[in-house]
Amino acid sequence: MQTISKDDFGRLVFRVRSPLQNAVGGLGLFFLAWLVVHWLTHHPNRDRTIGLIGASITCLLFMLLSEKSDFIFDAGTRRLTWTRRVGFLRRSGQVPFEEIEHVVIRTALGSDSVAPGRRIVLLTRNGELPLSASYSPSDAYEADAESLRTFLGRTQVDPLSASVDALVAAGRDMDAIRELRLTRGMSLTDARAEVERIRRERKH
Repeated sequence: MQTISKDDFGRLVFRVRSPLQNAVGGLGLFFLAWLVVHWLTHHPNRDRTIGLIGASITCLLFMLLSEKSDFIFDAGTRRLTWTRRVGFLRRSGQVPFEEIEHVVIRTALGSDSVAPGRRIVLLTRNGELPLSASYSPSDAYEADAESLRTFLGRTQVDPLSASVDALVAAGRDMDAIRELRLTRGMSLTDARAEVERIRRERKH
């Protein structure tokens, strides 16, 4: 679940939460506790033991996919402060607004045109910074990305062109072709030709 809002200090806050994964993880801990009680108070039943172990592992692995992220865009300090926790891994950092060049939407590999998995990505001078670890078929991405562009003052650039240019610059031609096909409905031939044109222009 992703939300974007302004707080009382005039900051734009982008949050990502995974309540379902956390709930399933809690269920895994319950199964694990049940397994311990089963072994301590009863004669272990082989089938039940295997079932509880399988259920516990499945739920706990699902919990490892849970995400909790906070991206705070502070207009006062003109700095983005972010933290992301996925499972037991935690990352954080700060990015000055001046280093954020574009706000784009990226599509997951293998997505279809009906319900494509997408996520918002910041293109910075030091590389890409996704606002979520996972992709999802949310309808709110366009509005959220536009809110971020407006807040950062990046509304004058075509987001798709910026995204495709960055992919080509990084040598990710296949990703650039996929973006063009899914977003602009181009044929494979036309998308390849467009990527080649962009590559030629970058060399001059």
